[in-house]
Amino acid sequence: MIKLNLTQRIWFSFISIILMVGLLIGIIYPISLKSTLTDETYRIIEQEQERFANPSRDRLLPPQSEIDFIERREAERSVGHLFLMNQFGRLEGDPVPNDVLREMSDKAYNQMTRRGRYELTYNEATLFYVVFKVYTTGGEAYHISWMWDTYRDQW
Repeated sequence: MIKLNLTQRIWFSFISIILMVGLLIGIIYPISLKSTLTDETYRIIEQEQERFANPSRDRLLPPQSEIDFIERREAERSVGHLFLMNQFGRLEGDPVPNDVLREMSDKAYNQMTRRGRYELTYNEATLFYVVFKVYTTGGEAYHISWMWDTYRDQW
């Protein structure tokens, strides 16, 4: 066994603590950051979906600050919307590739809850989308809002 004097033991303890804290931060920080960015992305999508469904509500709740105004503008640009009715296909909305539309519609038709959060990978990029089921006189309709992951995979 190696004998260490008091100074060496203090330095060894200090270096060990720094390495442990650094290792914990290196492991936990990216995981929590990725989770936070995912939750924030879904929140933006749901907020834009609500704004799309109730456009007059924006006039009742004006932006609270200049930053809020800019965030709303950026979110409007980055969130796409499309609508499906029964199982007849797309009614209207932003264009998406057929593979993406097929996967989105499969998840929508099999969804048991009123709102569902999903993600898919297309061409090595992640697409987050929220499906909101609406009951109409013509049957079930689905409001699908989607957004590309722009930050999460960079970490």
